Amino acid sequence: MSSSSAPLRPGTGVGSVPSVLSWLPVARNTVALLASRALAVAGQVLATALLTRLLGASSFGEYAVALSYALAIGLAVDGGAQLVAIRYGARHGTAAATLIGASLAGRLALGGCGWMVAVIAALAWSPGPTVPLAVMVSGGLLVAGSWVSALTAPLYARTAAHRAAVLEALPWLFQPGLLLAFWAGGLFPWSGPGGVVAAVGLLALAYLLAGVAGVALVGWRAGERVARTWDPSLSRHLLVAALPVMAMTLLSQVHLRGAAVVLGALQPGIPAAEYALALRLFEGVMLVPPAVMASFYPLLSAAPGGVAPGAIVWRATALCMAAAGLLAGAGWFVAPQIALALGGAELLSAAPALRLLLIASVAGAANSPLAYLLLARGHERAILRVQVGVVAANLGLNLALIPHFGSVGAAAVLVATELAGLGIAVVLAQRLVGLAWPWSGRSHGWRRPGGRL
Repeated sequence: MSSSSAPLRPGTGVGSVPSVLSWLPVARNTVALLASRALAVAGQVLATALLTRLLGASSFGEYAVALSYALAIGLAVDGGAQLVAIRYGARHGTAAATLIGASLAGRLALGGCGWMVAVIAALAWSPGPTVPLAVMVSGGLLVAGSWVSALTAPLYARTAAHRAAVLEALPWLFQPGLLLAFWAGGLFPWSGPGGVVAAVGLLALAYLLAGVAGVALVGWRAGERVARTWDPSLSRHLLVAALPVMAMTLLSQVHLRGAAVVLGALQPGIPAAEYALALRLFEGVMLVPPAVMASFYPLLSAAPGGVAPGAIVWRATALCMAAAGLLAGAGWFVAPQIALALGGAELLSAAPALRLLLIASVAGAANSPLAYLLLARGHERAILRVQVGVVAANLGLNLALIPHFGSVGAAAVLVATELAGLGIAVVLAQRLVGLAWPWSGRSHGWRRPGGRL
């Protein structure tokens, strides 16, 4: 369905820009999300510093490989289902309890299937038993993560992301606390395979605690309301609609984490740990774009009565690039110090890979608003087709370069494919949605307003 080509104007309706007052919740949500992402990054940094010292560099590499399997499947299931649920809620104003129940049912079913796929892949690719065992333990992480993201979907759909921000930061704040508590209690043998499995299990426990906190946030009777209002037909509808988004999210995770798996198979030990350390910092920087776009995604997803000016996308792109560029620029100069502080002397050699991934984070930050726009307008299948080629190129280059250049080769491949993905995203946004360049002066960034809803 195409929207009107009427010029942008204050007020509401097709082709309109919201009034100043209607932007206040968006601004509040964005600030809250940025604050929560900053806390999450702080928690991740602290957890990384603890894990590299508790596990040692080699075991930390195995932990990172196991986490790559678990998070790739978990984020594909949860992230894909959440984006579709937010889009549906923004368009139809579905009651929170109904949306939670409908989205949770499909996630739990797919989460179990994804967990089995992750275990089989780990058994096939991993040289030893440690990684597959840790992936088996990660099943708890998938289930708890599904509950947390199901609770947050209605909050995002109603531009109440400031409340969702609290829930999404909690697992990464709980993780270092649990690590310190269990280390102080001497409950696990942190050296060897036992430490890797324990580290993954504690992250799953952190997600479970976040889910309990989420139930407390929305009310302890939320479960009763969810059960009473559960709509099986809506569950099936959301599940079918989420499948291409889940596939797209899974490919995105393979693109990001595939190098960690290849390194774990071809060069386990220090090279895998180097890339894992650099990737954690990359992920920290890449928490910024979703924090910016989460508040705008419901507006971009809204039905014809909603708002989707191209100016939103370009301004969000500028904001994401500025934030990521500032963090990446600062990190470039102190990369050796960061590697030493987080990984110790053993992982000081991670600095070159870290610098390359910081460059990749700027391209990824620019790509994020365009991807959210395409998703909001229902073009996930177009993204999926492109991602197949990008991921194939990424894995092929990793297999070719990692044996010769290790973690630096893996990081260079991610820079190249992120830049390629950015160029393709711009072309798709222009062709499918009609997004014009910001300096063209046409409809505040729209060349042909519209897109499939």
